[in-house]
Amino acid sequence: MDSVMLTRLGATGWFQLVVFLIIFLVVCYALGKHNIYWDLTSDQRYSLTEGSKQVLRELSRPVSIRFYLSEEGNQLPVVLRNYSERVENLLRSVKQYGGDNIQLVQIDPQPDTSGMESASIDGIEARSISVESEFYMGLAFSSSGGRTSIPFLDPGRDQLLEYEIINNIANVSQTSKKAVGLISSLPIMQPGRTWNVIQKISESYELVPINSKEAVPAHIDSVIVVFPYKVSSSFDNVIDSFTARGGNLIVLLDSLSHSADIFQISKTSSGVTSAWPGLEQATGITFSNDNTVVDNVFGTELDRGEGIERLNYVLSIHSEGINPEHEITQALNKLTLVSSGSIQTSNYPELNFTPLVRSTELSALRPSEQILSSGKYENTVLNNQFQADPHVHIMAALVSGRLRSFTDGKLRSKAKTSTTIVIADTDFIADPYTGWIENIQGKRVFIPANHNVALLLNSLSHLHGNASLNQARSKASQSRPLFKLSELQMHIQNRHEHKIMSLSLELDSLIKSRDNYAFKNSESSANNIYDKTFRKTIEKKDMEIRRVSTELRLENKLLQEQITSITTRIKMLNIITLPALLAIAGMIFLSFRRHRCRTT
Repeated sequence: MDSVMLTRLGATGWFQLVVFLIIFLVVCYALGKHNIYWDLTSDQRYSLTEGSKQVLRELSRPVSIRFYLSEEGNQLPVVLRNYSERVENLLRSVKQYGGDNIQLVQIDPQPDTSGMESASIDGIEARSISVESEFYMGLAFSSSGGRTSIPFLDPGRDQLLEYEIINNIANVSQTSKKAVGLISSLPIMQPGRTWNVIQKISESYELVPINSKEAVPAHIDSVIVVFPYKVSSSFDNVIDSFTARGGNLIVLLDSLSHSADIFQISKTSSGVTSAWPGLEQATGITFSNDNTVVDNVFGTELDRGEGIERLNYVLSIHSEGINPEHEITQALNKLTLVSSGSIQTSNYPELNFTPLVRSTELSALRPSEQILSSGKYENTVLNNQFQADPHVHIMAALVSGRLRSFTDGKLRSKAKTSTTIVIADTDFIADPYTGWIENIQGKRVFIPANHNVALLLNSLSHLHGNASLNQARSKASQSRPLFKLSELQMHIQNRHEHKIMSLSLELDSLIKSRDNYAFKNSESSANNIYDKTFRKTIEKKDMEIRRVSTELRLENKLLQEQITSITTRIKMLNIITLPALLAIAGMIFLSFRRHRCRTT
């Protein structure tokens, strides 16, 4: 075959390839416009979870969703424009599964229009593109249960999008929140210093502080007990009556509580521990309150100020240690437990015992006193002398059935069935170990670092018979990038995690020390505010607080900059991969055609 014919065939091949690409792009565009797609991501990032679909199908009353998006003049930056399309696709899926109970409206809030007035009423906030230009991109939800909003949809919180939308829909569709009791020996619900986990619980439940000496109100079906400390007989009687009527418990014990130490709760030589003999009598479990679980697999590499070291008592627990079959934990894959104790199986045959979180076979119990007093050298010695126990250690478990008496361990024939979830760590819900706060567009936003908060919220959902949001909630704190980006991010985070935790705890301690000093001295004399020594001491403490606050802010900023940098590089690699593959495929196709033409 002559060269002219080969040239024509080559041109024809290129023409066919171009036509194919055009058809491919047109089909993709058409499918996207009609919200038809195939989600090939491993975690179904662009699809609603089954739990979210169930929430939407089971809506009993209409929910109005107003999507505020500035569109006139197409003034949104490219990043926000692309993200707005992602939001639109998700909202169409919400409408698809919610049917007539979802009333979806899109509003362009232009100046001096009813849309702008509506945005103001719904609390949607403007963001500046330039000195003269503002835009809106937010969601408002309303139903018979009330109204709420997401003032601004930040692309940086994309992983939380599905959960926030479905959770808001579920909340406004309820006429009232279910009540949850809280009994805590730690000050986790103080005005202005409330722990983030408490704020997250309060979004979906009415959280009611309970006096441990008074009966639990009749409208409360579940109680969270945080760090039971020096439990009295009257407290056992209160909980005994509560569980006898069918009340449920979530109990957070601890063999070595760093949070309790920060709040200056009196401690023994082995640190601040929590134990509850009455709970053991009622459930048949055994809790080792003077031993801490160490694990060679789940141990975490951190820097405590003396260089990187492996801390086998700071457990970064992945799917190997999490029960994949129970609805509380089946969607979780990342927990952080610090100096956790161990729970032994219930000895009562009438009760059902279900492990939720456990160690690996390369784990052991170590005296909490050793952990408390170990520096880098002592920790290295402990690691070198490590010998695994002959069995794994359970760190979270569920006990269900008719609990025995909390006072004497006897069977109660008239007791109703109840459920108790026991977690052998208190620090896992403390702010430094659950995530961090970022200032996004002037708003303080909690960014989860793991599934710690999700574990507690999933437990509440299970106790209240509403586990539908568990998957979306767990999906919210997962990393989904390709090419092992999650491992790279984790490596970066581990380098900063301990310093951030240490600074956060130091800041809490300094604030508490200053407040205690001010309170004690203001009690002794009303004129102390004018005393020079008093003022200098307060100023010195305030300077220390500002110093630590600045250092903590800079450390968080450095962490986010490094994570953003690696994420951006991987995203760019992913963006050029598909065009490169198509180009290679086209070249192979043309080369194959040329070869066939030559041989014929």
